[in-house]
Amino acid sequence: MRRVLAPLAGLILFALTACGGTGPEATNDGSPSDGSSAAGAGDTGGANETVPECPFTATQVSELVGQAMHDDGPCLWRDKEGIAFVTITMATASTGALTYDGQRETAKETFTRVTELQDIDKGYIAVKDIKAETVVISKTGSYTVNLNNFDWDQEKYEQTSRAMLDKILH
Repeated sequence: MRRVLAPLAGLILFALTACGGTGPEATNDGSPSDGSSAAGAGDTGGANETVPECPFTATQVSELVGQAMHDDGPCLWRDKEGIAFVTITMATASTGALTYDGQRETAKETFTRVTELQDIDKGYIAVKDIKAETVVISKTGSYTVNLNNFDWDQEKYEQTSRAMLDKILH
């Protein structure tokens, strides 16, 4: 039971902080409504500064992971037992750039293998025996994809992460 509750508690906390926030609301053109600057820690290279939509439906995720998954929240899918799950968190490219180094450092400490992604602006795939995390920053925005508690080995986690990333970016 603890194995299921600990990741769930972390997921809920992450979802609350990722979806809410206390920053200024954006106007229709993407600029903050309080007149402050939307510039972050650096140039985003002409990146789109809107948060991308969730890239998948439950049917698409089910096809990618090879088993039936159902919607369990915004960009969150679970298997029928509620144990295996996929989450995707989207943000603007500049927000992703601000958090990337910290995420990458944490991944180095948490995962068995971390592989830098090629042919994209910035990203990595991190895997271990029970989960995978993919973080990518592109001109369309940033994505963090988590695959958890599937009955897979590290190679299957990486293969599935790459397949999901390919669909997100193309």
